[in-house]
This record gives sequence, structure tokens and C-alpha cells, in this order.
Amino acid sequence: MIVSGRTRGFTLIELLVVVVLIALLTTFALLSMPATSTADFQREEAERLLARLELAREEAMLQARPVGLEITREGYRFVRLEEGQWHGFDARHPLRSHEIEDGVRLDVRVEGVEIELADRDEEGDEDNGGPQILFLPGGEVMPDYTLYLLAPGSGFEVRIGPGEARWFEREEIGA
Repeated sequence: MIVSGRTRGFTLIELLVVVVLIALLTTFALLSMPATSTADFQREEAERLLARLELAREEAMLQARPVGLEITREGYRFVRLEEGQWHGFDARHPLRSHEIEDGVRLDVRVEGVEIELADRDEEGDEDNGGPQILFLPGGEVMPDYTLYLLAPGSGFEVRIGPGEARWFEREEIGA
């Protein structure tokens, strides 16, 4: 029996590709699940946003360039920095623009201050001065943020923000 002096393991790139594939599959699974009540829509939107936040962070690390999150009253979109300008992702990409379900509202606090969200302009562009949240190539997320998904009549709010053990944690408040 001949024994090689070198063993083969997984590279970091191979592991990151697997993580991205898992995130994509999770995103598609969440997108395909129907919701029935306002509270269900609220939870579904929170899970969708949480999965996309994780995917955006991974995208920034894999592509070695910043990814941003632009939020409007109607929804949100992820953008990437190319040649000094922010550009949205293609309509087929998992980080494409997303309109929030009727009856669910997204509020944003950056460093403890509530951000006034702009309306989407008439062409559907969401160029509102750049993203409110950045995902950096090193894996950092900045600035300090908290996202709240609210739905009248649900009796609770969903908070998404940085956590102790994970980059993004979801918490239902008042449920």
C-alpha cells in the first residue's frame, strides 16, 4: 500500500460555496411557503429578510466588495458597489428588489435613531442616497442597526438586529 505524504481537505472557497448554496436553498424554500394571516405574513417577511441579510453578508465576503441594503416604505433592495456607484442585483438574483407584503411595515433604527424612509421614485428606482446598512468584504455589518417588522393587528413586532451569538438574530416582541 502506497501512502501519500499529502492529504487532501476542503479549501475555504469550497466551504464558502457550500454555505452560499445552503443560503440560496433556504431563501427559495422561504419564498415558496404561503402565509395566511397578517401575523403569518409578518413572520414570513421577517424570515425572508433574515435569510437575505445572511446571504448579502456572504455575497460581500465572496465577491470581496461591499453590499448595501437600501430600505424604502414599499420594500427594500440589496445593492453592490461597482466603480464607485451602487447598483441593484439582477431580477433573477436572490438579492433582487423586494416589495413588502401589504399590511406589513418595515422600520429602521441606525445607531438608535429611527430613519425616515423615502418612497420609491416613479421609475421604480430606489436611489435614496445610498444604502442604510453595509455588508463589508471582511464580514462586518455596519452601522449598528435594528430592523422592525410591524403589522397592525398582529399584537407583536419582529426585531432583527445583531446578536450575541450570530450576526443576525430575530426576536418577536409582545407575542
